[in-house]
Amino acid sequence: MFMQLAPLTIGEFSHSLIQEQLHRIVSLQVNVIEDRDVEPLHQLRVSLRRLRCVLLQFEPFLDLPSGVTERRVSRLCSSLGLTRDLDVLQELVSGSFSTMLGVKTDDELDALKKAIGRERKRAATDMKQFLRSSTYLKFISRLQGWIRKPKYRHSASQPIDNWVDELITPYLSALWLHPGWYLDPINDSVELHSLRSKIRRTRYMLDNIKSRCRSDLDIHLRQFRRLQELLGQLHDLHVFDQLINEARIRISDKQRKHVLHASHQQQEKIVSLWTVHSRRLLRLSTRRVLSRRISVHPT
Repeated sequence: MFMQLAPLTIGEFSHSLIQEQLHRIVSLQVNVIEDRDVEPLHQLRVSLRRLRCVLLQFEPFLDLPSGVTERRVSRLCSSLGLTRDLDVLQELVSGSFSTMLGVKTDDELDALKKAIGRERKRAATDMKQFLRSSTYLKFISRLQGWIRKPKYRHSASQPIDNWVDELITPYLSALWLHPGWYLDPINDSVELHSLRSKIRRTRYMLDNIKSRCRSDLDIHLRQFRRLQELLGQLHDLHVFDQLINEARIRISDKQRKHVLHASHQQQEKIVSLWTVHSRRLLRLSTRRVLSRRISVHPT
């Protein structure tokens, strides 16, 4: 006769999610500070955002140390933002801008790359200081202590499978009702950046609970990721335009005209794709299918 295993609790499930992201964050720190490649910084920001989503999603069940909150994680992530934005802009200039502007503008692009490089060097210095700061290290230390000796609210002893709907439905509703779906992505960049954050958050939260759903959520996760990527590309171009217009990246008037024109052309292409993909996701049938798949849990 086999012994029936106790159901997986909310506390046990959330602990494994937090532990996974914290392990990635700690393992990436050395490579980010060494700064030999741009990818570790990108992955660090992804893990911090994923950690933030876990803390937000499971906050009602967790008894965390002082200072360990999803808002604190958000501030930590923001401190790494400028360096990452400049990395993306370097890739943008070397890639799509180079293709659009052609070989005749190589000198202009070289000047732009050097200007971004100078700004990136200054940002990287601040980033490395932050990763060595007591603010950052204390946060990591406190969360590591919680992982070793976790504390929960009484409600965390309930089976995770009984609460999957409640852990994701409020965030899905907030996403569907966001006004940014119906605004001009180019002229309403603030609202669209907010929508992008909501899409990313919902995607991460769905990813957190997908193992507790019998139906496959991967097709929905891919749809969210595609929309997030399109808004991310628009955001990068908006940041680029702002840096150029504020003269933080110093180039000649001729260079400025060429690169801003290329930026606006690229934005129009992205908006066309955004319109197609967002309308597809907002269909009533698509939303109902996702809701049904979330509501079916393992037995």
